[in-house]
Amino acid sequence: MQRRGLQSGTTCRTSRSSVRAKILEPTSAPSAAILQRVLYLVFRSAIAASHVGLKVRLGSRELLRFPRLLLYICDLPEEKAILSLKSGKCTKSCSICDVDVQVAGAPEAPNSEERDARQCLDRQVEATNLRIEQRNPRRRLQLEKHEGAHSIMPALAGLSGLSTEPFLLYKMIGVDTLHLSSRRGRSSLCSFSLSYAISGALVGVT
Repeated sequence: MQRRGLQSGTTCRTSRSSVRAKILEPTSAPSAAILQRVLYLVFRSAIAASHVGLKVRLGSRELLRFPRLLLYICDLPEEKAILSLKSGKCTKSCSICDVDVQVAGAPEAPNSEERDARQCLDRQVEATNLRIEQRNPRRRLQLEKHEGAHSIMPALAGLSGLSTEPFLLYKMIGVDTLHLSSRRGRSSLCSFSLSYAISGALVGVT
């Protein structure tokens, strides 16, 4: 944590392995559930602090600060995994807008609306409850198909500011440029490693 500038950042690097294939890029509901559970265990303190605040001393003053997740840099598979969205064939293949897979890449695609975090999460909550209660599987599958999401809540949605005003859950994703191919073999470098960064801002209140 940096007291000056009110920002904190963390960078992690994970080697490519079978763990990444099974956990960081889940294609099934059980794998997605494991990943979201792990994310919750990692971020549970930050999730609580984002709502009730965290007391920090700055010189002779005691500040109440609220962590916010503003940017998550990753490639497409990790992006889908973190947001608990399906990475396979589904109606809504984009993580940030509601473009239909049939028109993705077409001239009309840029006219699509942004994903509505509140609406998407409300449907995901309903689907998750149906899965837990093991009832109305047809309705659950309809909800999954409509949003292209697993019936599992994304752990990061618990952070204030992502599932509450200003609803940044689908807007805080950034592209990892290391995963873009280049003539100098940048893509080959990324085939051996996964990198992502989490940047946050702390807002101080006296």
